[in-house]
Amino acid sequence: MASDDRTSEYKPLLPGSNKMVDYDAALGYIGSFGTYQKLKFTLLLLLCIPVGIHMLAMPFLGAQVSHHCAIPELAEAGLSPNNSCGLNYSLPWVTDKEENTETPSECQRYNVSRYELGNLSCPFERNSEKNRTILNCDKGWWYDRRVYNSSVYMEFNLVCEDEPLNNLAQSLFMVGVLIGSILFGQLSDSIGRKKTMYLAVLLQLGFGVATAFAPNYIWFVVLRLLVGFTAMGVFLPAFVIATEMVGVDRRTLTGTLIQSSFSMGGVVLTGIAYLIRHWSRLQLAISLINVVLVLTMVVWNRISKMAALQGPE
Repeated sequence: MASDDRTSEYKPLLPGSNKMVDYDAALGYIGSFGTYQKLKFTLLLLLCIPVGIHMLAMPFLGAQVSHHCAIPELAEAGLSPNNSCGLNYSLPWVTDKEENTETPSECQRYNVSRYELGNLSCPFERNSEKNRTILNCDKGWWYDRRVYNSSVYMEFNLVCEDEPLNNLAQSLFMVGVLIGSILFGQLSDSIGRKKTMYLAVLLQLGFGVATAFAPNYIWFVVLRLLVGFTAMGVFLPAFVIATEMVGVDRRTLTGTLIQSSFSMGGVVLTGIAYLIRHWSRLQLAISLINVVLVLTMVVWNRISKMAALQGPE
């Protein structure tokens, strides 16, 4: 028997028939974008919103604020930490030649004593005394907490020579996104897209909550990488499901709308961050959203059963 070198795309047989199933034609028969698809698409959109939230969270989690060396001698002398006269005496001022402005040093302080500050004659002109001993911020830093009560930037003192580390967390988050895109893509082909998606939602919940309790910056960036790793485990299967379950005429629409979840996530994040100004509480809040989303698996299964019983629209 001569071998046939021609290949053809496999299509399953309809029960009791020798005709092949045309998937797009079948969708046209049962409904291109009916109630079933709309309900499931809504669930997919909700599942993807936390992906956008976590991806855009670092400007709030790692908010950079004004700061300078802590001067504990001010309090010992009975002065407030923001006493302008005391700060003029305690901090060297640096000149920005490009903008032609002067600002207090963020990384250095003068060696001052409680006695000097307690007997200071105010107003004191800054930098009026030369040849004074300059120290690095040996007593820590003072941060302007009028807008943010706490951030990773303040918590782990990512200032001065450590300031570039503040961008490391977001960079590693995107590395996690890259790795997750590869591994979760393979996994979804092996165990199915829905299982992969909900597994990623659970992992995102666990790693997100753990990030809120990171004891140091190393743990914080490692856990942020793992959160980024789960992000594509949610979004990629959701994107594929959203485009596969509708007719050809609606795939551009659903493929575009599913990506609006990033914008929705940004809006939700802004509201939560306005209410919660502490980075670890904010991280915990945006992670616990997934607790509700895990429960949508029950709704997902009910929608499928409902569609099977209802039949074509």
